[in-house]
Amino acid sequence: VIADFNDRIEDKEKYTVEEREVIKKNMSKLEVYIFAGAAHYMSGKYVSHLECLSNRGDVVAVLGHIFPNILKSIWRNTRGNGIIYDHCKDHVETSNWGHSFIPHYLAPMEKGCFSGSKLATDYWLKNPQKKNESETSPLIHST
Repeated sequence: VIADFNDRIEDKEKYTVEEREVIKKNMSKLEVYIFAGAAHYMSGKYVSHLECLSNRGDVVAVLGHIFPNILKSIWRNTRGNGIIYDHCKDHVETSNWGHSFIPHYLAPMEKGCFSGSKLATDYWLKNPQKKNESETSPLIHST
């Protein structure tokens, strides 16, 4: 979706200056958080904040966000481009594995993983726990 709106802002033939400015103004209000991004193209050029959070051992993220840099230009998408992540703040937990959202991303975030992330520090964590605590996240418990 971000790529489509970026295209609209930059397409001077299909869209008027006014239309492009409205899209740009609305996009500038967005904060976008991507977990285990498998997209080939992700640009935060026109949004106020873009973060890409991945676990090093998440095979889905390996298809996009954390695909080896040396190979990014070789694996082409439908536009003929290699994998591009720009204007994006990367947060990769090198010791974490798994792709399930709650146990592999949110629960570790509660325990201090992704500590440099704006999502973790400004929105998610009220009282961050230490990484080595064995307490299970309240999100995982059924009530």
